[in-house]
Amino acid sequence: MQLGFKRSEALVLVALEEGCRKAKEIVSKYGIRQADVSEALRSLIKKGFVKEVGKLKEHKVGRPVKLYSLTSDLNAIIKKRIEERKEELEREILKLEKLKQRLNSCTS
Repeated sequence: MQLGFKRSEALVLVALEEGCRKAKEIVSKYGIRQADVSEALRSLIKKGFVKEVGKLKEHKVGRPVKLYSLTSDLNAIIKKRIEERKEELEREILKLEKLKQRLNSCTS
């Protein structure tokens, strides 16, 4: 069963399993484009799997750098996503069964 994570989202989850990370660290460790990491982080935050845990001021000038972490351990995230996918698939099966019933009633 596919869990519905993009490759960049999966890599971000694996990176954050090791602890809090800056987006820049994920980019350099996994060779993912900055834009893809940013998009993955936004998506994972929206899904409730990742959270921003703080900001670091690395230099005297410029914006602070955000730190990210998982909202729970990776196994719990995967279990939650499996349950979500099961529910999605069950809804699709119901739609197909209704369609099948309609088709059968048309041919009867």
